[in-house]
Amino acid sequence: MKDPSASVPALARGLAATRKAIAQFAGEPDAVFILDVKERQFVDAINTALGIELQATAQAPGSPEGSAMGPAVPGQKIEVRAALSNRGTVDIDPTEIALINGDAWGAQAATPVPSLLTLNQTARRTFSATVPERAPLARPYFERASIAEARYAIRDAAQSYRPAAEAVLTARARYLVAGVPVSIRVDRAAARGPPPVRRGAPRADGRPRRRRERGSARGHRSDRFALQADAARTGQSRFASSSRTMRNRGRVDC
Repeated sequence: MKDPSASVPALARGLAATRKAIAQFAGEPDAVFILDVKERQFVDAINTALGIELQATAQAPGSPEGSAMGPAVPGQKIEVRAALSNRGTVDIDPTEIALINGDAWGAQAATPVPSLLTLNQTARRTFSATVPERAPLARPYFERASIAEARYAIRDAAQSYRPAAEAVLTARARYLVAGVPVSIRVDRAAARGPPPVRRGAPRADGRPRRRRERGSARGHRSDRFALQADAARTGQSRFASSSRTMRNRGRVDC
């Protein structure tokens, strides 16, 4: 297929019809379950056919684009630079570029959302945010008391079967295509950096914290952004920060 985006108008009509059916069969849980899956498939297909790209990068305020940022700590101010790109021949109308859970971080946008994106155009939006004072340390959502235990305990059942917990701070974009609303979100980072650590804070088990923990700073490439602790519907999990690009072309948020 020379132009996958040519299928987008038909996909948009299918998405609109699916959402109408969900409303009509609201009293039929089995039907709604199947239609919800179909809705996600339509959204996924539209984002893929258009080649929609959403990236979010965290950097120190005022730093040059692409510059590295060290570990984030509670109370630190950061900039999150989000970019939504349209690689398809069908125009889209962005309606939102926002940070999920941004209120807890005091996120404020310094730039408005552009009204139209044509082929190979990119909408950029910059947010200023502050790491919350009570931001949890980076930890997997599973744990075991010792290596002698054969099984891990899950601290947050909502994260089950995921390779890593969802991010505490996530970028999301919403747009209209052929008059139908579609959304996409940055789900997780391609790489994880060191977590924010309160100076002098004890471990979860009460023991004093070492000056440097395994994987906290040295030996990490802290040039990608990931803030993984817990997210909009996540639990307490992972918190990390760096400043390379987070991107996700497939995961959608309907």
